Amino acid sequence: MLSFHEINLLMQTLWTSLAVVSIWLRSKGRYFLHEVTMTVVVGAALISFSSVLLMAPMSGSSLQGYFSTPLRVAVFTLHGGSSMAALIAGAWLVALWRPHSTAFLARTDKVAQVAPFLWILAYTAGILAFFVYQTTIFG
Repeated sequence: MLSFHEINLLMQTLWTSLAVVSIWLRSKGRYFLHEVTMTVVVGAALISFSSVLLMAPMSGSSLQGYFSTPLRVAVFTLHGGSSMAALIAGAWLVALWRPHSTAFLARTDKVAQVAPFLWILAYTAGILAFFVYQTTIFG
C-alpha cells in the first residue's frame, strides 16, 4: 500500500506533466486545449496542495520534523515557495483566459514563459523534500 507521501509524489508528477503539456499546447497554438488543461491542473493542484496542508497535522506527524535541521527548513521553504509561485502563475493564466481573445496572448506571454520553470522547480523541490523527509539518504 502506498503512503500518503508516495501518493502525493505520484499526483505531483501527473500535475507537473500536464502543466508542461499545457504550455507545449500553447506553443503550438492550441490555446483552447492549453487553457482547459491548465484549468484542470491548477484546480487539481490547489486541491492537492490544500490537502497536504490539512492532512499533515491530522496524520499525527509533527510539524517540528519539517524544521528540525537547516536542510529541512531549506527544502520546506524551497518547495512551499516554489509551489505557491507555480500555482499563482497557473491561476493567473487561467484567470486571464478569455476564449477567442486576441489580447490574451499578449497579457499572459511573460507568465506563460515563467510558468513551466516554476512548475518544474516546485516538482524538483518536491522530489528533494520526499527524499529528505521520507528516506535516510540525507540523514
